[in-house]
Amino acid sequence: MKSSYFEDMLDKISNKLESRVNAYALLLTLIDETMIKYANSQPSVTQSWNMYELGLYLIKDKKAFVAGLRNPNEEDLDVFIENSLKKLEKIRETELLPEFPSTKTHDALPSLDKKVIDAQSNLGKLMELVSSRTRNETEIAGMISLGKREIMLRTSTGFTGKHANTFFNGYFRIFRGERSGQWAFSSTFYDEGLVEKTLDNAEFYASLKLPYLKPEEGEYTAILSPMVAGNLFSLLAYMSSAFAIQNGLSFLKPSDLEKEITTNELSLYDDPRNIELPFNTPFDAEGVSTYNKPIIEKGVLKNILHNTATARLFGARSTGNAGWIEPTPWNLEIKEGDASLEEMIKDTKKGVLLNNNWYTRFQNYTTGEFSTVARDAIILIENGEFKGLLRKARISSSYPQLLRNIRTIGKERYKIKWWEVENPFILPYVVIDNVRVTIPDFPS
Repeated sequence: MKSSYFEDMLDKISNKLESRVNAYALLLTLIDETMIKYANSQPSVTQSWNMYELGLYLIKDKKAFVAGLRNPNEEDLDVFIENSLKKLEKIRETELLPEFPSTKTHDALPSLDKKVIDAQSNLGKLMELVSSRTRNETEIAGMISLGKREIMLRTSTGFTGKHANTFFNGYFRIFRGERSGQWAFSSTFYDEGLVEKTLDNAEFYASLKLPYLKPEEGEYTAILSPMVAGNLFSLLAYMSSAFAIQNGLSFLKPSDLEKEITTNELSLYDDPRNIELPFNTPFDAEGVSTYNKPIIEKGVLKNILHNTATARLFGARSTGNAGWIEPTPWNLEIKEGDASLEEMIKDTKKGVLLNNNWYTRFQNYTTGEFSTVARDAIILIENGEFKGLLRKARISSSYPQLLRNIRTIGKERYKIKWWEVENPFILPYVVIDNVRVTIPDFPS
């Protein structure tokens, strides 16, 4: 369908709503995506989607209602709007009401790559890139996802925004007998080199010929790969949201602003205008212009992420991070340090290098206590050398403790995204001291 079809749809919905609500926002998200799934080193499934989703944000008096509908026809759309208006009348009042800005225009972010779109209809080379890496006793699983995403935003205050970008994401898990390694990639632009480097990194961890050991439980220096650091620091970025803070889902407090919460090694940024990462956008879901900003800069908490409603509640201003319901980060970045991975390993007397993790769970959000399960290569380090592999390990800490103990930030950075790192993230390896490592009894 052409853009004119969707613009006409937004016109019709706007006309239906004008006299029936005080304010509204309409958000159309169009996705054209192709996915290749790999199993046993071969493409197992190829799927394509061409879909759109309509979101409504309706405000009347002191009530707000949010709803969404996927791929509606005209009849579905009419029913959806009427039902939404009826529900709006019945819900409770709220103090968290957005204020859609009166800005009418926005600047453009050029992040469309024709090579991504062309590759969707010619997947042969991507399939061959992976299949050609098959060797004896090697199995590859994973996926590549590529396509185009377009958003169209219309508000009752006159804002009309349109933005499109391409995406090229994937991850691979490589098995060598009972050993495994994993890596991921993310970009706005088509790059076969990213696929090859991701396979190289996963294969490196799967190919380590080290004995399996069962060391004592206790505190270790942890070298977090970008896969693990991406998971833990994306959760930190979410906890910098005013919504998380207000609802007891964060250890951070408004009074922490401009205070040192970690070592000066760490600078964590929200980067909605980084055109190399797929969550780039020139405006947020309320029509506020986005901008790149530090969440943490040299150890100091510099920004709590806001939409217009939380900003008013906190006596602040919107940071251009409005999602459809709550303020959230866009693309994320950790600024590079000055250490190579080899130097990090050499400087570690008693530690573990963690390739991957999953099942990160909080025992207490307000104190930041969590645990996560290490996955794939878990490498024991003694006196600067690899000594062996652990079959299982659980990492336990709290975010205040984790942040206090950041020792080193790596200099080489990687663009990462997969289901445990939902926001595209460019970041290096990170070294953290005094991390609790336990050896749980659970199936591999």
